[in-house]
Amino acid sequence: MAKQGKNLVLTLGIVALIGFFLIRQSVKIDIGSPSVSFLQVAGDGIRINVKLPILNRGAIAYPIKGFLGQLLYGGTALGNVTLKEPVSIPARGTAAPEFVALINWGALASEVYTALQTAGVVNWLLSKIGLATPTPGAAVAWKDFRVRGTLYVGGIAVDIDQNLA
Repeated sequence: MAKQGKNLVLTLGIVALIGFFLIRQSVKIDIGSPSVSFLQVAGDGIRINVKLPILNRGAIAYPIKGFLGQLLYGGTALGNVTLKEPVSIPARGTAAPEFVALINWGALASEVYTALQTAGVVNWLLSKIGLATPTPGAAVAWKDFRVRGTLYVGGIAVDIDQNLA
């Protein structure tokens, strides 16, 4: 009887490992370059919306259930990034879910402020509210920003570390 119990446990363990391997292999997604889709000065801070193109090369549609990460400039973490709303990537299709980064006013300490000033964000924001003259040809250096975190696709965690385009 004990031998049958061991065989059952061994069989279930092997089936579970094979199932996990097949699920892991079936998630065939490619991540594109994220881009800024919206920038707003809000009461709680600076809100930046980021779109991240995702290609599903698999034959199964996958839900994107969440994302937890940070918006970085150089080595400085500027704010947390979360998924705006869950989306589904169709089988052999693409989706561009939107993520929201919030740089809280309280977080605008000298290190974060310096990073935003270097990137051109501070001058851009001040020019939008009429407190600075826009510098001709100057733009926000989005390519120096990166999104780093974990994307939850189905039941699988996918690490993301991409520069903004």
